[in-house]
Amino acid sequence: MNSSFSKKLGLISVVFFVLNGLPYEGKAWGFFMHKKINSHAIYLLPPELITLYKNNEFTLKVYATKPDNRRYIDPKEGPRHFIDLDTYHAIDSGFVRLNYSAAKDLYNQCVEDHHEFGQDGILPWHCLLMIHELTEAMKGGRLEDILHISGELGHYISDAHVPLHTTLNYNGQRSGQHGIHGLWESTIPELEFEQYDYWIDEELSYWENPLEKIWSIILDSHNMLFSVFSAEYCVSEDVIIPKYSYRYRQGRAHRTYSKAFCTRYAELCEGHIEERYRQAVHAVASVWFTCWVNAGKPQFHDRVIPINPSDQDELNHPSSCDHH
Repeated sequence: MNSSFSKKLGLISVVFFVLNGLPYEGKAWGFFMHKKINSHAIYLLPPELITLYKNNEFTLKVYATKPDNRRYIDPKEGPRHFIDLDTYHAIDSGFVRLNYSAAKDLYNQCVEDHHEFGQDGILPWHCLLMIHELTEAMKGGRLEDILHISGELGHYISDAHVPLHTTLNYNGQRSGQHGIHGLWESTIPELEFEQYDYWIDEELSYWENPLEKIWSIILDSHNMLFSVFSAEYCVSEDVIIPKYSYRYRQGRAHRTYSKAFCTRYAELCEGHIEERYRQAVHAVASVWFTCWVNAGKPQFHDRVIPINPSDQDELNHPSSCDHH
């Protein structure tokens, strides 16, 4: 890390921690990356699972984005994608690693009645619920449910790997960095994806304690926030690098981050976006594997589940990433 960058980190450290504790708008990874994560995870599965999942890769890709689509019609969907740890910490530091019932009880003890538990995010607890549902579907041999739940569970597990899904300042709206959500999880990965190292030379993990594992992932994400925000600040301060450019799509001009800005931002992030992608892929495959083991390692027929015609279009849905 060069000396000028180090000095700027020091200058903004106080600003970051003040502003970061400052509700919600930000979609994790973008549609493109959610589909890639689910697809990539298939190839880490053991032989007993890989054929079913590979034969139905399209379904897993379609259901990788269903949770984001549902946000527009289901008011309960949004909080399943994030957890504002800064808010929970401000209430009581004891929230971390609690199960749902214990967290709700603590919240109700500490917060006034008009604040409903869950509005600050329920990501870890919803992941645990989905793990239970997938395990039960596998026990019952319900192939369609297995694939649908697997696709959606992959989405939520991937969300847990995004630092900006763990803070109130999810889109830089409280630190003058509006748009950073899409920059980190969509723009940069889509620009650099072809250069990513797809090879994951790590065996699947069996999650003895899924809730503990999910909390660990979320805390790792939260601990990355300083570098996420500080890198953007430093590039924005560089007067030589233009921050925005315009791209034409469907006959309209859209303002977006310039390629030079994105390249420099990615450099200052020092590969941590790619690393979180790779960790998300491994975690998604591991959680599918864990559910299968807990279901008794059932054997599945190598069936292909037909995709609804309306779902076919979603495979080519443009990525979007402006809300939590």
